[in-house]
Amino acid sequence: MFGDIGAAAIYGGIGGGLGGLLGYLIGQLFRNTKFAQMASTGFAVLGLVVGMNIAEPLLEPYTGKYLGSGSTSAVDKQFDEMVVELKSFPLMAAIIEKDPAMLDGFREKMEEVSKEATTPAIARQMGFSAGYNFVVEKFGYYMARGTDADLRVMTTTTVELLNDLSVRDPRFCFDYLFNPAGISNLGLDEMKAKVGLEMFDRQQQEGATLVRNSFDTIPAYDVAAANEAMQEIALPVLAMLGDKVGLFTGAIVAKTDADATLACEATSALYTSALAREDAILIIRHMFVSAAG
Repeated sequence: MFGDIGAAAIYGGIGGGLGGLLGYLIGQLFRNTKFAQMASTGFAVLGLVVGMNIAEPLLEPYTGKYLGSGSTSAVDKQFDEMVVELKSFPLMAAIIEKDPAMLDGFREKMEEVSKEATTPAIARQMGFSAGYNFVVEKFGYYMARGTDADLRVMTTTTVELLNDLSVRDPRFCFDYLFNPAGISNLGLDEMKAKVGLEMFDRQQQEGATLVRNSFDTIPAYDVAAANEAMQEIALPVLAMLGDKVGLFTGAIVAKTDADATLACEATSALYTSALAREDAILIIRHMFVSAAG
């Protein structure tokens, strides 16, 4: 249980940042077709789409042209344009550079969405979910194989960001950590502003460095010792959360600023406790290995 909590927290923190970026790009992918321009989209907690009532007669002229059997070439063109933009972000450029074949798998997922979706809202939601899971999985792979120095740098930066957001914007902090679909509708400039321009650029550069420096295999470490250490740092965090431990596991969604602040501060406390120990990298690596599966 303690390992799961730690993995969910740190994986969510990194995934949230990518989620905001990916949400923007996926939105552009489907927004740039006439089909997607027929309606706006909205996201609620846990990725549920709300407020999307599109009249079938209005939708009918576009479904055949932009979804289903006729959509592949249109999505291919938009996907190629999206890749150009993806490569302008250091972290994504590093992942693509390290694993060029990932783009083929990513393209296939987007084509599947274009064939299965029946409304613009569903296309946007399915595209975000598929893209988010695919790209974050790739990044998690490299995080589990990161060097000791790069893992420490990225975790330290994450603590700095969470301490800032928990005071400045706790609701965004919660979504950033545990509900990336909640920020997938933000414009890129808006997302950068919420994170902070300097911080956004720093995370991109640090993430890119970690990916490029990553080992081919996960370095050997003492899993039993890592589990024991994880329990030691998790116990105070569990006490801090009390009956709100579900904020960490997805069982509870933060509905108040107080809950959002608690989740953010508890996550920061977990990282901070890990960083303060002599066996910090043992714990941090175990978190990422557990998260990557």
